[in-house]
Amino acid sequence: MQAFSGAGQEAVVVTLVVARVIIGLLGAPLVGSLRNEAKGLAIVTAASMFVEFASKGGTKLRRWQLRRTQAPGILLGSVTLPIVMASRLLQILRMPQHSQAALERARVELWGSLACGCAMLLLLGGLVLWQSDGKDQKQLNNNRDQTDLSVDFKQRGRWGPECCSSVIGIAGPAVILVSELGFTTGTWRIIWCLTHALGCAALFQHLLQAFPGCLSVGEAILVSQGLTLYAGNALIFTLSRITILNGLPEFLMERTGDEIHAIGQALVLGLLLVPVSYKTLLRGLSLKVSNGAVKKGPCMEDVTKVFLFFATVLLVVFLVAPYWLQLVQRLPHHPVLWVLNFVLEEPEARLGLCVYWMLAICLPILALYRMVVKKQVARIMVRKGFHLMVVIMFVPALFFQPDFLRLAFSLAFAAFLVIEMIRVWQIPPFGEAVHRFLKAFTDSRDSDLLIVSHFSLLLGCAVPVWLSTSPFMDRPLAPYAGILSLGIGDTMASVIGYNFGSVRLSSSSNKTVEGTIAGIVSMIVACLLLVPVTSTALSAAQFCSLVGACIGAGLVEAYTSQLDNAFVPLIFYALLSL
Repeated sequence: MQAFSGAGQEAVVVTLVVARVIIGLLGAPLVGSLRNEAKGLAIVTAASMFVEFASKGGTKLRRWQLRRTQAPGILLGSVTLPIVMASRLLQILRMPQHSQAALERARVELWGSLACGCAMLLLLGGLVLWQSDGKDQKQLNNNRDQTDLSVDFKQRGRWGPECCSSVIGIAGPAVILVSELGFTTGTWRIIWCLTHALGCAALFQHLLQAFPGCLSVGEAILVSQGLTLYAGNALIFTLSRITILNGLPEFLMERTGDEIHAIGQALVLGLLLVPVSYKTLLRGLSLKVSNGAVKKGPCMEDVTKVFLFFATVLLVVFLVAPYWLQLVQRLPHHPVLWVLNFVLEEPEARLGLCVYWMLAICLPILALYRMVVKKQVARIMVRKGFHLMVVIMFVPALFFQPDFLRLAFSLAFAAFLVIEMIRVWQIPPFGEAVHRFLKAFTDSRDSDLLIVSHFSLLLGCAVPVWLSTSPFMDRPLAPYAGILSLGIGDTMASVIGYNFGSVRLSSSSNKTVEGTIAGIVSMIVACLLLVPVTSTALSAAQFCSLVGACIGAGLVEAYTSQLDNAFVPLIFYALLSL
């Protein structure tokens, strides 16, 4: 792969991963043909490659202020969630007792993710094609200092190879939207896909405007697709509980989670509305809030602002989210009481696990912070200490208390959201101290506006666990995908590569062959150690599939320039689920 650029290497690895998933779709048990789904995934993959090529490494996307990466990540961002949805569909097909409604819901969710990818490609391909005419040349020239990549637009003809690629990138998604929707000969199914596509496109643009310089294109696509599918699931189930809409089709009525899932969904989506509500209140009172780089000292000393912030958070947690839960989940108690009752059902195990987590967090984190402040150890090695912590904390919990771990992940993510708001807006008396502490562990992918390292690490471990709640789950190693890929594979790759690596994967990358091999081998060994306690012995085919999953995830981690904590766990989960 030395002959390829950074973008080319990433594209080759991602294409191989997608090919493995497409083979799985084509070889699925034929309850219903999945050839349309395989064809749709292949078209999105090809169109993504064309648009990525046409964007000239993201150079033509300077309309948005993007985080600098070697590759824009359009291909990786567009196909990650669809291959996860495809793996979930295959799991349902393998189970003989699956319901038709569950199967149809999984198929529509897959097509919803493909529709979101199509919307992104239509948006990006159209932008690239429009800019090829030189209409935005002046703005691009003024913003050349925002990226290391450059291109001479005056020497580029309107119908050059990049323009042709953008046209194909637009035509490919259009083919899916027009011809491949034959599987959904129903109004609700078409509405589902189109509303997800429109919502994803709007959210994508909002993210890049709200967090300039914080995300690459691929990362923004992944976040937009994930939030759209997550919010769409909550919205459609809410509508299904309204009496006037009881005529919804059965697949939309199919609930994909339990009380724990609903509580996490209500809490997270509710807290994501806090910034909008809080800023609306401030504008109504003619007050201002700092929404840019964090400044030294508190920037929100007004007691009114502090009161409004905490009042908004408490209103969401104790009133808005519980009201939604009472509507859609029919909880017998207030969610806070439900959580307390859930913990006290097994007090020794669950309270003991909480104490164990506190010790596993507090003791190492103080030592790691001291190392960073005194510069005793390289920061990259200190950051890998957090990756080891997730193995120590979450492997025993996932084995003995998986439901409690799912709930804990939701509560932890909600707490992270509140902490990040406090840090960004410098809410006294914690804002400045939180900023100094978190800033000590950041790297080049973080900024004052948004620190993503702790979010990506938590979500990388949590999402495979959340996705594994289905009764059709027949791959016991899949919930460990995030913990193993980040806690074992990523850590070993960094430690070996940093200390012993000498052969770089490419001239533009700091990652080494030795580190990549160490990461892949360590994941294989960790999976084999978990097999005896999670399932029966592996057959030869299952062993080969497991090794292939580890190799695929390891290569994605090695060659991607995107946020690997976000993408690698999902890729590994999808491959383990095949």
